Amino acid sequence: MNPRLAVSVVVVAATGVIKLISKIRNRDNDTEKNEEPVSSSQSESEQESTTTDRQQFESEKQETSWEAHKRATNRRPPVELGEVRDLGVEEIMTHHSGSQTARGKIEGFQVFVREVPSSVRSLDIIQVKITSYGSGRTSAEGRFIGYA
Repeated sequence: MNPRLAVSVVVVAATGVIKLISKIRNRDNDTEKNEEPVSSSQSESEQESTTTDRQQFESEKQETSWEAHKRATNRRPPVELGEVRDLGVEEIMTHHSGSQTARGKIEGFQVFVREVPSSVRSLDIIQVKITSYGSGRTSAEGRFIGYA
């Protein structure tokens, strides 16, 4: 068997196992949450919207994305305004005007850097100064300082 094919098969299998474990854990957590008595402060409409939120997903990917969003909105940002941090560039987005925006994550937290030089590519490590938070403090924007 081709070694590259064997590695690909192992990676795909491992990814499937990880997704299955995650799904089982999430199901167990949902079961535990459902067994807890509903507090009297929670209105019927809040209870209904929770039920509706669970039923609105058309795919596991959508549900996973929603759960990640909920976790992000409930945590403190891992970056401070004015702080200079290294950022691994995961994606370069090019605006029709030609300006580039880099996207990466710091401790799972999305950071966007506008107007990066055209020489910046995916997988580069750059230094950014955190300038602002996005809506709900679930992401941040930074200014390109240089290469790390």
